[in-house]
Amino acid sequence: MVSLGGFGGYIIFGFDHSITNQTGYDLAIYGNPLAPASPWSEAGIVMVSQDTNGNGKPDDIWYELAGSEYNDPATIKNYEITYTNPKSFANVPWKDNQGNSGTLDVNNFHRHNFYPEFAQDQNQLTFKGTLLKSTWVKNGSLFGNAAFLWGYTDSWSTGDDFATNRYNSFDLDWAVKADGTKVVLATVDFIKVYTAQNEKGNTLLGEISTEVRGAVDLSIK
Repeated sequence: MVSLGGFGGYIIFGFDHSITNQTGYDLAIYGNPLAPASPWSEAGIVMVSQDTNGNGKPDDIWYELAGSEYNDPATIKNYEITYTNPKSFANVPWKDNQGNSGTLDVNNFHRHNFYPEFAQDQNQLTFKGTLLKSTWVKNGSLFGNAAFLWGYTDSWSTGDDFATNRYNSFDLDWAVKADGTKVVLATVDFIKVYTAQNEKGNTLLGEISTEVRGAVDLSIK
């Protein structure tokens, strides 16, 4: 299982073949959400890309698979967040393009620097994408993070029947360009998943961080 960290943390992967767009769901991604009785979903947005230039690298145009919150007024498109390297085991400061600031807080269960290890020589790191609203809930000593209806991974979604399938399902027909217009994709070669909420959570369980356990090409099941 891979934990992607705070907003913008991502993973890119592919199969040994192109995924074909067929009728219905085409792709399944496994996460690690908990049921609504003790809600702990950590929604990740899924993007896809075709290897248009044929070089075997994920360096072509990316398309977001628009989920249930894509047109919600609370969803922020073209969101940017910049993390500053504390250069130690310390809270990571951030600022965004909405005028907000805060910290991604460390906890004693993970005694490593929370700023990405691949960028330890960089003072700042900026991520861009679509920001989903926080679904953090707290009632006395009880707390959790609620799921979205469909279209996101690591989410106990009723819209794609996570309770039965134990994975989140995705349709390549949901793909949209950067301006929100739909695009028709016959196949895709690469998948990108990134943490889509900016929520620090608490010091017990840490930040909301999308987790990925694997994926399945549903077109060949």
